[in-house]
Amino acid sequence: MKIWKLGLILLLLLGCSSKKEIPFNTKEITVYQQNDFNLDQLIEGDASHFACAPIDFSQPGQQNITCHDSTQEYKDTTLKVTVVDQMAPEIKLTHSRIQLPIGSTYHLEQYIDQAIDEVDGDLTQQVTYVDTINAQKAGTYEVIYTVSDRSGNTGSASLVVDITTFYDEYFDASVLKPEMVEDPNDIHVLVNKTHALSSDYEPKDLTLVYQSQDVYLRQEAAQAYKEFVLAANQQGITVIPFSGYRSYSLQTRLYHNYLDRNGPLYTVSLSAYPGRSEHQLGLAIDISDTWNDPLNASLGQRALGQFIKNEAYRFGFILRYQKDTTAITNYAYEPWHIRYVGKEMAKEIHDRQITLEQYYE
Repeated sequence: MKIWKLGLILLLLLGCSSKKEIPFNTKEITVYQQNDFNLDQLIEGDASHFACAPIDFSQPGQQNITCHDSTQEYKDTTLKVTVVDQMAPEIKLTHSRIQLPIGSTYHLEQYIDQAIDEVDGDLTQQVTYVDTINAQKAGTYEVIYTVSDRSGNTGSASLVVDITTFYDEYFDASVLKPEMVEDPNDIHVLVNKTHALSSDYEPKDLTLVYQSQDVYLRQEAAQAYKEFVLAANQQGITVIPFSGYRSYSLQTRLYHNYLDRNGPLYTVSLSAYPGRSEHQLGLAIDISDTWNDPLNASLGQRALGQFIKNEAYRFGFILRYQKDTTAITNYAYEPWHIRYVGKEMAKEIHDRQITLEQYYE
């Protein structure tokens, strides 16, 4: 046999015995962080005997990933994988809304808690904002904080700033733009100086709980209140209801009457601005154990006050304006004001010793 024919045969034999690459349908791919992409998806046919090195999703950019065939039928194959960072940094603020006195000095950077990016790490020092506040004019302002990572993804957070008049530690809610309650029929909703009900909201299931005082509550709250009263009476405690559901128009009259008779400090510390009263929900009720000066802070020390504090949650009620929580609720201590939120939420609030505002933080 001639030498050249022998060489040709050897080349053919070597070619036939050489291994093929793993049958990927592509050898270059772009993936995104947090996608949890599996390279096996790119293999045509049975992929059970192929294994690829893991993609490092924490590192944007191009990576060479080697895949191996356990049967050794195919040779190791390298894929070019480009990881793209699409995750924006997250900014956390110390508050979502604050109130400041008219004419006050403030430092908006103090409300930045942290800014973290999954790739770039701590970006807190790079957070920027535009100050749009006029501290000399009462009103509600919004400050937007932003920060960008090296990939150009931008995260943001907003701080609502209310500029208003303060009377001691209590602020005037009348000049603020409130957040409107989306579903006032939900028994768990937060209504306060910054969360409001529409002027035309009235519950459809109001139920009379005390005829001589014309006191109404929503049906579920009314049934719970009757059980609450029965349990208190069994312990020899008198319960007298004074005010349940109030319409927007009634709250308007009460608020302005308080303002005319008692002045702004008394009014903003104890009376809700129209639309910001829990009584309009039909879920709050003021109670006492006496007709003589009934709504007085001393109630908290008497049997009914202690029963409210320790037992009301069992019936789905919470003491809404607790002692020493003015900095949170911005109302004075009201041991007579209870709010129905249902047994499950009431128990959690009682057990954690928090306010409704803190529950929603």
